[in-house]
Amino acid sequence: MIILSKIQKLIKIANSEGISGVTNKIRAKAENYRLEKIVDRLGTRIRKFYTKICYGKRISYGKNFVSRAGFAIRFNNTGTKRRYIKIGDGVFFNRHCSITCFDSIEIGNNTIFGENVRIFDHNHRFNLADIPVYGQGYTYEPVKIGNNCWIGSNVVILKGVTIGDNCVIGAGVVLNQSIESNSLVTAENRIKINKIRHKKV
Repeated sequence: MIILSKIQKLIKIANSEGISGVTNKIRAKAENYRLEKIVDRLGTRIRKFYTKICYGKRISYGKNFVSRAGFAIRFNNTGTKRRYIKIGDGVFFNRHCSITCFDSIEIGNNTIFGENVRIFDHNHRFNLADIPVYGQGYTYEPVKIGNNCWIGSNVVILKGVTIGDNCVIGAGVVLNQSIESNSLVTAENRIKINKIRHKKV
């Protein structure tokens, strides 16, 4: 349907402005796409530079890494001494993703992330009745994400999770267990739709 509607728009432009109008429209779209790619690359360089200044050798990036606006990395000083993040070649993070590291997080080559993905290798302790949650400290376990994975939008990956190679994690999944290679994981959230019964005032 989307492709059909775009074709119909181009036909309308051709009818009203001729072939040159269609050519100009396609050229304008290409320029916008090219500009977006330039902005992504520039933003990526700035974010890499900033995190390297802040965290030094604790973080490593592979070749052709790309991140879009809102991507954030944070290390917590109360974590393990070895804490590090390793990102492989060809990794892509869409807008507003974040990684928070207390221990270790590794991401394989050519893995891509949708918008608003969150990765945590830790969790709050919360079972001490006489101490506020913020004062109970944390538990942490490494997170490993394999090669050639697609992590959908709004996925949350929790501590101790290992995701094998060639996996797809569907949008909205909260992942708290490890996944074997070549797995598809989706959230079984069913949508319930009811009719609105309007009342006359």
